Amino acid sequence: LKMYGVFKNQTSIISFNIDGVHFNDLAMLLDKKNIAIRTGHHCAQPFMKFFNISGNARISFGIYNTKGEIDYFIETLNEIIKILK
Repeated sequence: LKMYGVFKNQTSIISFNIDGVHFNDLAMLLDKKNIAIRTGHHCAQPFMKFFNISGNARISFGIYNTKGEIDYFIETLNEIIKILK
């Protein structure tokens, strides 16, 4: 898992990629588990150019998310990584 950005003042948005896994494939499989993320270049081409990537996955957490939902995301992400790797 590769996360992008400066984390000193990180907010609830996390941009990431998984080596060997296309971000759109990841989103499709997460969607099947009722988890919605955004993928693509997010209208941030300078960011993509800086990191030398064509796009990434982005998850956003809010005050309405529970710890259980975050745990479910992490568990599901790990399952998907095992399937696609």
